[in-house]
Amino acid sequence: MQRRRRWWMVGAAALTAALLLVPAAPGGAEPYEDGAPAWAGARYSNSPRTGWNTTSSDDDIWDIAQIGERIYVAGRFGGIRYGSSGDISGRSFLVALDADSGDVIWSFRPSFDGTVRTLAVSDDGRRLYAGGEFNRVNGLTRRGLVALTPGGSVVQGFRADAGGGPVRSIVATRRFLYVGGGFSSINGQGRAHLARLHRTGGRVDGTWNARATGGAVYTLEMPPSRDRLYLGGDFDEVNGRSNSERIAAVHTEDGALVESFDAYTGRVVFDLLADGRGRLWTALDGAGGRAQVLDANGDEIRAWDTDGDVQTIERIGDRVFFGGHELVPGDREIATVDYDRPSSWDTSTFNPNLAGSVWALHADGNDLWVGGESARPFHGFGRYPAR
Repeated sequence: MQRRRRWWMVGAAALTAALLLVPAAPGGAEPYEDGAPAWAGARYSNSPRTGWNTTSSDDDIWDIAQIGERIYVAGRFGGIRYGSSGDISGRSFLVALDADSGDVIWSFRPSFDGTVRTLAVSDDGRRLYAGGEFNRVNGLTRRGLVALTPGGSVVQGFRADAGGGPVRSIVATRRFLYVGGGFSSINGQGRAHLARLHRTGGRVDGTWNARATGGAVYTLEMPPSRDRLYLGGDFDEVNGRSNSERIAAVHTEDGALVESFDAYTGRVVFDLLADGRGRLWTALDGAGGRAQVLDANGDEIRAWDTDGDVQTIERIGDRVFFGGHELVPGDREIATVDYDRPSSWDTSTFNPNLAGSVWALHADGNDLWVGGESARPFHGFGRYPAR
């Protein structure tokens, strides 16, 4: 997540003066993430639909979320256009599109002055939380973290300014937001790369005291049991314990370390996926990247080595999708593994033919949205129809 970063699928229940949204999976039923519906398939065409994308091969898409029929795409980009030659529209950093048609939702127009790195949706679907490297949103001071309505307005009652570095991952629950990144304070209170905030107003919860030192937290992940929070990144230690480098687990109750979890990656952790079977899937960098699946104690069940970094993970249908670059064989950008029997590493069944790197994956039930840095067949993000 980087992300990354977690939220649940919600659908429109009624269209009245206000849009009433109801969670499809209360409590975050495992293991579908980023709003992906449980009935989403795992097989997709190798050719993307012609549609909207960003305007430069240097653009980065960091995260993709969904509320109802809206797909939210976040990253570092200064414009969007239809196909490779359409007129450029100056939408930047965060854009919303219709999940069915792929059309831009022009009424959604929040104005950010910097990169959006992570997204999370409240359990009732009424808020879209965005974290990143910005200072102002819609002309208001919001440093690194903001709450938006689904239509793009800033939620005035929520304020949680990050100091000293960006917010890179958010986990939203019914009561709290768990945030991680490179920051050193929230609302002026010292918080070393980790904080728990009250969901409604953004107030720091002083009873939760996890801290990471020596480097940033890149990703947070909470299993369906909600009894622990997994941390990944480039930090040296958590809560002062020397053998908690780059990956750790803390209790959601108070932020204390889960002592029974003792994992070692030897590499920077870009993303994590915690499933309902007590397993933790990891996406790692390195001189030659690596993906793993661990048990609840951090012991390795299976690992796959590759040439380039593994940068994102999502459960989609009966497969676990890994995104990155130079994933072997074939130097591909996406690989899949059977969720029930994590054995073979497959880079041939789905080949999106990218020239670049994948940082974000999201299935909406009809299409697979792929985001990252790409020179072809699209810039920034594209969507691939289900087979």
